[in-house]
Amino acid sequence: MILFGILPWLFASTMSGRRYEVELPWRRDLVLRYRGWRRAGWVLVAAGPVMALVGASAGVERAGFLVWLSVLGLATVVVTEWRHASASGCRRRASSS
Repeated sequence: MILFGILPWLFASTMSGRRYEVELPWRRDLVLRYRGWRRAGWVLVAAGPVMALVGASAGVERAGFLVWLSVLGLATVVVTEWRHASASGCRRRASSS
């Protein structure tokens, strides 16, 4: 970690003499909304198996159906990441080889 992380950073920071101000094209409210949806998606991913286990231990019929909460959560995370990437202009460009 020292060889490939800290030492190159020290070398690069000593060689760069200019300071740059970077203005990101994101608004704070959009970032907070993105984080909220992403967090909600991961909570659903984690809650699916937990709810299925709780339902199965309580003797609920078709408790395995609650695993679909994980699928819903995963879909929420994927859609959120896709929307965030397309809104911020982060597109993968095709390499010309």
